[in-house]
Amino acid sequence: MGFRANITEGFSTVELLVTLLIAAIFLLSGYALANVVLVESGDARAKIRAQILADEYVDLYRQTVGTCSPSTPIDAQSVSREGLSDVVVTVTISCPNTQITTISKVSVQVTYGMPTKSIVIDTYSASS
Repeated sequence: MGFRANITEGFSTVELLVTLLIAAIFLLSGYALANVVLVESGDARAKIRAQILADEYVDLYRQTVGTCSPSTPIDAQSVSREGLSDVVVTVTISCPNTQITTISKVSVQVTYGMPTKSIVIDTYSASS
């Protein structure tokens, strides 16, 4: 009696299934990573747009402030801005030092999106 070796070529069924499972895991993790990158970059673009809007309001009100008089010239006003949804702007002028009435603090809050996110920018303005 001679010894005869059983030689098989290719993958066995179990090896093939394991390989397919590993490939599926790699595909799913790649998809999840791409999805996170897209969502995060979209959030960053929205935040930049909201910050630019807040800067525009800060510049506008900083130039118009005279002697400090606390006020809220814009109180939760809905605003339309491309690339942002549910945008609401509030502008508040306060007096940080009641002894010096020539200095005013201009604060702009922009809320946007769902879930709601917020940007607040403050600056000081001195009148002559």
